[in-house]
Amino acid sequence: MTIGNDVLEIADESQAILATLTEYLDDPSSFETRPALANIHLTVHLSISDTRTITLLITVDLRAPGLESRSAPLLDISIKHPTWLSRADYERLLASLPSYTGSPEPEVQGAEDGRDWLMQIIEYFDSEDTKKSLLADLTNDSSATDKITPPTHTTITRAWFYLPSLSTRSKRDDMVRLAPKYSITGFVLAGKPGLLCIEAPSPTAPDAFISEVKTVSWADIPSHQKKITERHRESGLAARAFEDMREVTEMISTRGARGNRGNMGEVREFLEERGLKGVLEIVLGATEFK
Repeated sequence: MTIGNDVLEIADESQAILATLTEYLDDPSSFETRPALANIHLTVHLSISDTRTITLLITVDLRAPGLESRSAPLLDISIKHPTWLSRADYERLLASLPSYTGSPEPEVQGAEDGRDWLMQIIEYFDSEDTKKSLLADLTNDSSATDKITPPTHTTITRAWFYLPSLSTRSKRDDMVRLAPKYSITGFVLAGKPGLLCIEAPSPTAPDAFISEVKTVSWADIPSHQKKITERHRESGLAARAFEDMREVTEMISTRGARGNRGNMGEVREFLEERGLKGVLEIVLGATEFK
């Protein structure tokens, strides 16, 4: 659905849930309790310029929140990390967003279900001041980039690692900080599962990198929890697919009951844009896409 320059997307599963919910609510004889329905997921793409957009990931909660919750009782809103914004600018953007100020308790004055909060966020991005600020940040980043400049080598080794679970932000940041020591580029993705892609100028660099991660960054983690498995390795590559080592978790939307499973369809698109078509199926196996 297109509204002006903005686009609303509703996943097929959520459309089916909406249809079921509408049918139930519109039927005067619907007194029986229905089985619990999954939450509804919406995606809104807000236009910042002719070539730049901001993506809102919206979850409509169909279950009551906990009594201690301070979030909106109906909506959960997150901002997908745009590929055209640096991490620092993205974090500044999140800090500048309107916050939810209502109460989850309907008896409290000022309580609301989150709709006003959503409209405040949309209006914030629709303002000319916000658009100018975001585009100015983009111009500044392009003139002073902090990307790694990998040394020139005849061949590159690209290794892919699978982690059953990766959540701790500091551990992921350690991977990014350690990468330049080994002239490594690639990405790390948190979630269940977690993914780590390493591009290195030496066949031994990926193993040395993982060893240091385990012994230094993960020194406080029990050995049985340091599960990381190499699933695929490409050797003798002529060029890298990545310019630096980066954390990409905020660029990928999530799914699952706890919102901790990355949308592997989006990960696949992310890789295909870099000429890595088909590799995700090799690393994860076909079951992740069913």
